[in-house]
Amino acid sequence: MDAPVSLLAIDKLYQALDLHPFQQPWWKNALRWLKQHQEWAWALLLFVIVLNAYHFWLEFRFSKSKKALEQTLLRLKEKSELLEHSQRVAIVGELGSSLAHEINQPLTAIRNYSEGGLLRLAKRRPHEDIVPVLENIQQQVERADAIVRRLRALIKKRSIEKRPSHVEALIDDTVELMRFRLQKQNIAVIRSLEGTAVEVNVDGVGIQQALVNLLNNALDACELQRGESGANYLGKILIKTEYSAESLVVRVLDNGTGLKHDNPTEAFASTKQEGLGLGLAICIDVMELHGGEFAIHSVLPHGCMATLTIPYHATQH
Repeated sequence: MDAPVSLLAIDKLYQALDLHPFQQPWWKNALRWLKQHQEWAWALLLFVIVLNAYHFWLEFRFSKSKKALEQTLLRLKEKSELLEHSQRVAIVGELGSSLAHEINQPLTAIRNYSEGGLLRLAKRRPHEDIVPVLENIQQQVERADAIVRRLRALIKKRSIEKRPSHVEALIDDTVELMRFRLQKQNIAVIRSLEGTAVEVNVDGVGIQQALVNLLNNALDACELQRGESGANYLGKILIKTEYSAESLVVRVLDNGTGLKHDNPTEAFASTKQEGLGLGLAICIDVMELHGGEFAIHSVLPHGCMATLTIPYHATQH
């Protein structure tokens, strides 16, 4: 014969399933408790009101701070652009003799061709003999115009603008700007390309400014190394571009003295007597604008390598 089922177990089961006939709903129990403890109910209500008020106050403060931060960032951006512009103007001052020489060359050629043309006219030579002279004058005018355009593009005050650009052409223009100083100091520039060159969405003026800074530093380091090594020293600057599937890497390697400062990328830190100490700091700023990286380190036995890394995905935004 089976043992009788315990009624206590059944009663507990009904309570667990909220099916007990004498068990009231939880909300009725809650109302009863609130009636019995009204001081706690009012305290809870007051706490909720205070909590909401504090939440709205925090949102107001956050919104106000956000607007102030946006205005500060805007002012910092404007000051950064002014600082970069000032440094570009300083670069033009450093390149003054080079630019004067570069512009003087086509002007001298134009004068010589003009004198030759006048001489042919005086001898009543046929106009077919004058045409080549005029064509040569036109070529020299275009050459002088290109020099002035490169100069204006470098120093003009402008907002940052990214557009598809041929970095190889930017490097060519930069080397052309520095050509007189390179020849004067007898520094050889070697170009190297790895991969297939493609257009990259960059701020062309910013990239050129970074390249001018790096070439200026390399030239200064090579000149110092010549003083240490003697007349047999041959300064070399290698500009290597590496195009991969994800990024473009530009390396500037020289055989100069190497780094002379513990933290060369620190703003206003310079080993030059008249240097502003902004060159490498601006290189970092330009790379950050492109979502890239800037690195610089000494190499053995002497020299320095600067690396600009520009990821393609970051330049699309």
